[in-house]
Amino acid sequence: MRGTKSVTCNELAKEIWEWCISRNIWISAEHLPGVQNVLADQKSRKFSDQTEWMFGTPDIDLFASRLNKQISRYISWKPDPGAEKINAFLSDWSNWYGYAFPPFCLIGKCLHKIENDTAEALMVLPKWPTQAWFSKMLRLLIADPIILPQIPNLLIQPSPEVQHPLNKKLFLLVCRSSGNPTQAQEYRRLLSQFYSHHGESQSTQRQYNVYIQKWLDFCHRQQTNPVQTTITQVLTFLTELHLDNKLGYAALNTARSALSTFVIIPGCSPVGQHPLICRFMKGIYNLHPPKPRYSEMWDASVVLNYLRKISPAENISLKELTQKLCILLALVSAQRQQTLHLLRVDKMIQKSTSIIFYLHDILKQSKPGNTGIKLDLKAYVVDRRLCVVKYLKEYLKRTNVFRKGEKQLFLSFKKPHNKVSKDTIGRWLKLVMAAAGVDTDRFKPHSTRAAAVSKADKADAPIAEIMAQAGWANERTFQKYYNKPLIKSQKYDQAVLGSQ
Repeated sequence: MRGTKSVTCNELAKEIWEWCISRNIWISAEHLPGVQNVLADQKSRKFSDQTEWMFGTPDIDLFASRLNKQISRYISWKPDPGAEKINAFLSDWSNWYGYAFPPFCLIGKCLHKIENDTAEALMVLPKWPTQAWFSKMLRLLIADPIILPQIPNLLIQPSPEVQHPLNKKLFLLVCRSSGNPTQAQEYRRLLSQFYSHHGESQSTQRQYNVYIQKWLDFCHRQQTNPVQTTITQVLTFLTELHLDNKLGYAALNTARSALSTFVIIPGCSPVGQHPLICRFMKGIYNLHPPKPRYSEMWDASVVLNYLRKISPAENISLKELTQKLCILLALVSAQRQQTLHLLRVDKMIQKSTSIIFYLHDILKQSKPGNTGIKLDLKAYVVDRRLCVVKYLKEYLKRTNVFRKGEKQLFLSFKKPHNKVSKDTIGRWLKLVMAAAGVDTDRFKPHSTRAAAVSKADKADAPIAEIMAQAGWANERTFQKYYNKPLIKSQKYDQAVLGSQ
């Protein structure tokens, strides 16, 4: 089966697939002959001979003759009985929204004319990123360029019909350009989305887009091609980020990865693996070694002791129940806010002493062949005040009144009780941590993951079980980033110092 670039179709297929899984239905793809697939193929079978697609309707064809004009109004290069004017360069282009498919040798002059006249034009240009005029073309863009398909009759002489000699290897771009700095600047702000790669997660794309935008601004100042550049330009850009923006190794490494998604240096692919870039990054690392966010971790017992006071489940408010359940799930499962946000009641199985959630979404730890997790929550009979199963069942009972078909587990405890965002879950975790006495100026909501696994390790839980629960494939990840010494209790210090 082939893939798809349509996000909408992909999401629809995913919903159908998950609906079938939940009902133990097996589906498979089967070819249907075209003669039997009339309704689905109806739109694609309507023939259209329109080969010219435009951004709006230009007023005039700036480089044409009566034989090849694309618009009724046109300007010719030589005397022509149907032309409005002769030689487009002698006219003021700011009066029109022009259409231009100039001779290749005049492209640079055309772009210069658009800039000088503060004009707007729809241009058809070859995709030649090594040409001197290409960087100026990118600077004047105000809309995403379109690559025309390579078809035999796309570019022909009108009489006699002769194909262009470069037809087999020529890619043409349709570019909407403007000499208005405000329009061009606004498009450059959005241009980072044009270079985004759908292979990255949304959070990674958001990180990359920050540095892609900085790179585009840098290339605009330097008047260089942002796609095909030199190693000197990349090193200058990274140095500027380090010295002027005070960015450290981690941020510069993100910038390097962002540039590697689309920047080309002849003879080197990707740009982030160029030997000089690698030496530069090693030097930054040696000058300013990155430090872990936490050298020690808060003791989960502090929060658990606080949660014992918020009981029994039947008597506490919905707000207290929601926040207590949220942090209990975070500690017991050792999962991120993202995972808690994706929990759904229609992907849940209730048993007498456990509740199981199935997640088929793409998580941070997901990779090809290992997508989704099974979250098995066990009842804690030793202390019912900390039993996540008990509090989850009570939460489901209370929210069932106003859930109204909503499948996401966590709903707002305020009317109209809509589903909450990942950030709201993080805020709930932070509020409970602060109420329990954890320094939330120092420790972020994500630290519940490290606090949980660090406590489990101190209690001699098997490393294999800790890794399986948190979703790690490598023990080094746990030891390096999450297994932290616990902060000593102040009461213990006072007891030692105050003893006679």
